[in-house]
Amino acid sequence: MAKTKSSGGPKKLLLLIILLVIVAGALGYGYYRNNLNPVVEVPEPNTPRENSIDMYVSAQMMKVRSLFVHAGPAGHFLNLTDVCACIHAGKIAPNPAWGKGARPPRLADMQALMAKNAPVFAMVKQGFGIKFVATGARFLSQSQAYLLKQPDLARTMLADGNVKCASGQWDAGAERFVDIIRLGGEIPHGGALLALQAGADVEAIGRSEAWYTLNHISGAEARQATRRLEEIADKRVPYADVLQEEKWAMQAELLDLFSMPDWRANIEQLRLLEGVDPGENSFITSVRMEFTGKRAIMANYTRYMDTLITRAKQPYPAVKTSPPAPKDPVCQMFIPYISGAWIRDAVTRAQHHLLTTSFALRAYQADHGKYPADLKALVPAYLQAIPADPFTANGILQYKVTGKSYVLYSVGPDGKDDGGTPSADGKDGGPGVSTPSLRIGSMGDIVAGVNIH
Repeated sequence: MAKTKSSGGPKKLLLLIILLVIVAGALGYGYYRNNLNPVVEVPEPNTPRENSIDMYVSAQMMKVRSLFVHAGPAGHFLNLTDVCACIHAGKIAPNPAWGKGARPPRLADMQALMAKNAPVFAMVKQGFGIKFVATGARFLSQSQAYLLKQPDLARTMLADGNVKCASGQWDAGAERFVDIIRLGGEIPHGGALLALQAGADVEAIGRSEAWYTLNHISGAEARQATRRLEEIADKRVPYADVLQEEKWAMQAELLDLFSMPDWRANIEQLRLLEGVDPGENSFITSVRMEFTGKRAIMANYTRYMDTLITRAKQPYPAVKTSPPAPKDPVCQMFIPYISGAWIRDAVTRAQHHLLTTSFALRAYQADHGKYPADLKALVPAYLQAIPADPFTANGILQYKVTGKSYVLYSVGPDGKDDGGTPSADGKDGGPGVSTPSLRIGSMGDIVAGVNIH
C-alpha cells in the first residue's frame, strides 16, 4: 500500500516559532544592551574648606539697593541703576520716571548710597585674599545659581567706580573697575562652561568702564593697574581645564539621568528647559532616542570632549575648527553649545591683553610725555612681556604710533591682520546704543578702546 506524504505544516510552524524566538531574543538583547549603564569614573571636585565664593555671596546679600532722597515734592528712592544711568548720560541728569518736576539726583546722594555699600566692597576685597574654587557640578539637581548673581555684584561695584570717577577720583575709580575684572577672572576657577560664561560677563562689566579712565589716571595708578591685570592673566584658567570640568560635569549628569527609569523623557525635558535646539523634528529625535544606548551616548560624548580638550591646548587655528559632532541625538542636542564656547574665552583674553597694554602705555606716556615707538620699550619696566594675541598661532599684539596717539590691536576672530581697521562688531556705540558683540564670524581687527564688547 502506498505511503501518504506528511504535511509540512508542523515544520513550518516550528521554524516560524524559532524565528520569532530569535527575533524576540535579539530585540530583548538589544534593549538590554541599550539600557546598560556606562562605567565612568568622575573625580570629585576639590573644593577648599575656606572658599571666597562664600565671601562674594555674602557681599551680594549685603548690597544696599536704594536710598531715599528728596528729589521732588514727595521725594524718591535713588537706585543703583539710576546712578550708572545718570553718570553715563555725561551729567547728573533727571530721570523722567521720577515724574514731572523732579530734580536731578545730587552727586552727594550717590556718594551716600555708595557709602552704605562700603561693607560690600570690603567683603569682596577680603575674598581676594582667599582661594576661589567654583563648586563643580556632580549631579543633576546641584544648583550653581550663585554664578548668576555675580554680574549683579559687579554692577554694584561698577556704580561705586562711576561715582568715584564723577567725583574726580579717577585713580580710585580705575582701581574699582580692576577689582571687577579680578572678580570675573576668579569665577572660572574649578568651574565648567557656565562659570566661564559668568566670569566673562563680569570681566566685561569692569573692562568696559576701565577704558574711559585711561586719559585721567595718574602714571602710578596706571602702573598698579598694569601689574594687577598681569597677575589676573597669569592666574587665568586655561580653556582646556574648563572643558575638562565640563566633561566631568556632563558625564556626572548623564549618569544621574541614566539611573532614572524614564531617562529618555528626562533628557528631552532637560533639553526643553535649557532651550537646546534638537536640530531636527522632535518626533524623529524621540524615535532615534529609543534606539540609542546609554553606553554609546557616553562613549560618543567622552570621545568628542577628549578631542576638544586636546585641541584647546594647541594654537588658535586648531581651536577654531571643531571636530564632527557624534550622530547620536543626545550629543547633537548639547555639543553645538560646547563647541562654540571657545570664542568667548578668546575674545575675553584678547580684550584683557589690550587693556593691560593700554594701561602700560599710559604709564609710559606719563613718565616720558609720549608713547613708545615700539612695544618692546615697555618691557620690563612697564610690562613683564608683550601680551600674546590669542587669535594668532604664536603672535603678539600689533601696535603703531599715529601722531600723538597710537593704534593697538588684535587681528580678531578671522585671524587676518587688517592693519588696525576695527571690526564692525563690538564697538562702543555710546549710551543706549548697542552693537553686535564680537563673535566667530566677526571680520576686522579688535582695536583697543574701539571694539570693547
